Amino acid sequence: MRGPILATLQAGHKRIRLLVILDRGGQVVNHMDMSSVVGIRGAIICPENTKAAILASTQELLEHIITANGISEETVAGVFLTATRDLNADFPAYALREMGWRNTAALCAHEMEVPGAWERVIRVMIFVNRDRDKPVRHQYVGEARALRPDLADGAE
Repeated sequence: MRGPILATLQAGHKRIRLLVILDRGGQVVNHMDMSSVVGIRGAIICPENTKAAILASTQELLEHIITANGISEETVAGVFLTATRDLNADFPAYALREMGWRNTAALCAHEMEVPGAWERVIRVMIFVNRDRDKPVRHQYVGEARALRPDLADGAE
């Protein structure tokens, strides 16, 4: 037998889902805990539409999220970044590469154009493999706290 196998293990109230990859001889060559993937969100207002400002703002936001949630690159399934259409001087995802995260899938997109919506906003959603029982600390930095006061977690 070879290929991927999805296994579910139950230990008391705890359920663990593992994705196991086997070689042709049936030996385990890789595995991943698929117990849960959680989305951790955040936003920041970028001061201006320049490459330097977009990368600095994105990096500040990512550092808040990473620090507040104890995230390491190895636990991240992917990162989705958006920017309002007035921010087009660079890709916010490039800030991940500047931070040394070279093996993480990242995707940038523009926000929907909604009349009256805030300008110069960068948003991030990081998909992290972790126990759902561990609290999630969303990070809305500076003025962006007003976007989601229900989720803002003390980021200044």
